[in-house]
Amino acid sequence: MRKSVDPFVRIGPSATERPQAVVVLGAARGGTSMVAGVLRILGVDLGADINSANNEDRVFLTHKGDRRIFNEPDFAEKRATYIQQARGYIQQRNESGNLWGWKDPLVSHYIRDVADILVRPIYIAVTRDLAAIAIRELAEAAPSNHPPDPAAHALNAAKDYIRITQFLAFTKNGSLLLSYERALRQPERVVSAIGELLHLDISLDVAAKAAKFIKPDKGAAHID
Repeated sequence: MRKSVDPFVRIGPSATERPQAVVVLGAARGGTSMVAGVLRILGVDLGADINSANNEDRVFLTHKGDRRIFNEPDFAEKRATYIQQARGYIQQRNESGNLWGWKDPLVSHYIRDVADILVRPIYIAVTRDLAAIAIRELAEAAPSNHPPDPAAHALNAAKDYIRITQFLAFTKNGSLLLSYERALRQPERVVSAIGELLHLDISLDVAAKAAKFIKPDKGAAHID
């Protein structure tokens, strides 16, 4: 009989005590909304001002999705301002002592700038097929006078994944590297692994609800 393969791999040491911060890493249209939705169902506080379309804390979205802020010298001042604001907000969240986290498709651009102040962090990184990401990006793009560039979307995602895996390879904190495509086949196993990673005591009803949320291109839907 063919051996069942988990839809994830664990990286780094297992946390000996309950984490306080959980960060969802990934690319735009790459499954981060699905993972964040599962976390919310499991009781993780992802912020008071949530964008219900994709489970994002608006406080982290002041960059407005503009990658130039993090990559181009002409935007250095805006980058410094963003990092300063993000660190201040993280410090506020730290003071609560509760399990909290956030999801931002551009977090790979600044995670190294804020990781040092996270308290007992855990990272959940989700990857998705690059062609699927490009297809989703093209489907979601607003009308433009310029022709869409699917290769550019795939390239952006590939660069995000390089930054993420480089970060995970050297972090001393535990993390979960999750396959979006395989997660769809084994949603219950994904929920169980996340619960174990975060030291959560999950009821059967909540686990079933979280597993049901793991569907193709699942965003926020209705989490209630």
